[in-house]
Amino acid sequence: MSSFFGMKEIRYNRSFFPAIQIVLVVAYFKLMNGLLHFFAKALYQKVDQVGSILIFRTGSLGDSICAIPAIIAIRQAYPQAKIDIMSNTGLKSLVSLKALLNPNLYNEFIDYLGMEVKELIPLLKAKKYDAVIQLPQNQAQPKTLLRDLFFFRLIIGIKKGFGWSYSTVKFWRKLQEKTIVYEQEIERLMKILAQNGIDAPATPQFEFNIAEADVTLVEKEALAIRAIRDKPFMGVVVGAKRPQNRWPIEHFKTVIEEFKEEFNMLIIGGPEDNLLLEPLLGVSGVFNLCGRFSPIQSGLMLQRCVLCLSNDTGPMHLAYAFGTPVMALFSARDFPNKWFPPQQNHHKVFRTYGVHCALCLSENCQDNICMKKIDPREVTHAIRQLLNNLPLHN
Repeated sequence: MSSFFGMKEIRYNRSFFPAIQIVLVVAYFKLMNGLLHFFAKALYQKVDQVGSILIFRTGSLGDSICAIPAIIAIRQAYPQAKIDIMSNTGLKSLVSLKALLNPNLYNEFIDYLGMEVKELIPLLKAKKYDAVIQLPQNQAQPKTLLRDLFFFRLIIGIKKGFGWSYSTVKFWRKLQEKTIVYEQEIERLMKILAQNGIDAPATPQFEFNIAEADVTLVEKEALAIRAIRDKPFMGVVVGAKRPQNRWPIEHFKTVIEEFKEEFNMLIIGGPEDNLLLEPLLGVSGVFNLCGRFSPIQSGLMLQRCVLCLSNDTGPMHLAYAFGTPVMALFSARDFPNKWFPPQQNHHKVFRTYGVHCALCLSENCQDNICMKKIDPREVTHAIRQLLNNLPLHN
C-alpha cells in the first residue's frame, strides 16, 4: 500500500502484468505532475504577500460546491486581498458558482461563458492581478493544464500562482478501479492549497449566498407540508444530469414505500425531473417539490431533512454541504471516491463494482446495469442503520 498526491491509496497487484500496468499508471501520473510542477516553478513566483488574486474554477453544480471550502480557505489566508473568481458556469444560470457562493468571499465574478478570447485577454490584463490560483477540474488533462499555466503567465502576465495539478489517468481504467483509490474532490483541492502554504480545517466549511427571501420561502413550504402531515422530512433526489447516474424509479419507490409512514418524503430536483415521477404520483406521504426551488432553496429544504437519498448529482452535494446525512447512489461510469461525500463516516455510498462496462466515462448509457444492480432492500437496511444513529430533526 502506498499513496501519492492525488491518489489516496494504491494496492499493487501480485500478478506480473497488472502490477506492471499499475506501475506505469503511477509513473505517468508522477511524470505529468512533475512536468506541471517544473513549468509552474520556472514561470511563477510563490504566492505570499499579494494585493489581488484571481481564482479560476470551472464546472457544474457539484464542481462548484466541491470548490467552496477551498475558496473559503483562500479568503481566510489572504483576508485583505482583492479576490476575483473566473468561471464559465454562466451568471444567468441558477446553478452558477456565483449564485451559490457567499458574496463576502470575493470581490468580482468574471463569467467568460461565450466570451471570445480577444475580449477576455484585455479584460484580465487590465485587472493587473498579483497572483492566480487555479482549482483544476478533476479530469483536466495535462495539455489543458499546461495551456492554462502558460496562458496566465505569458499572455495575461500574472507573476505569482499555483494550482496546475493532474488528477485522473484515463488509461487502464478497469484495473485502476481494483487497485487505486483517488482522493475525494474536496480533499484533492484542499491538498493543492496545503502544498502551497494555505492551511485548511479538517472539516470542510461551506458559505452560501442565502437571502432572507430564500429562508422565508422554504419556511413557508415546510410549514404547509407539516400542516398536511406532521412527520419529519426525508429528502429524495430521483434525477441526475446524466441518465446513467439515475437509479431506477421503481427502486426509489420500493424504498419510499418502506418509509412513507414515518416520514414526509420530499422529492427534490429540477423541473425536468417531473418526467420521471409517474410511478410515485399518488403515493401517500410523497411531496413533489421538483422545479419549485433554486439550488440554494433546495439546500435549505434538504437542511430540514433527517436524511437525503440521492443519485450522484448536484442536490446530493447540496445535502451534505448543508449538513444533512446522505445515502448516495453512484453509477460505475466514473472513478470511485472522487465524487463521494466527504466525511464519509456521516454518510453511506452505494456503488456497483466489477461490471463489464465500468469506468466508461460516457455521457450515454443503453443499459444502466451498474445502477440497476444496487438492491433497494440493501439501501433500505442501510437507511435504517443510519437513522438509528441520528436524532430526528426538521
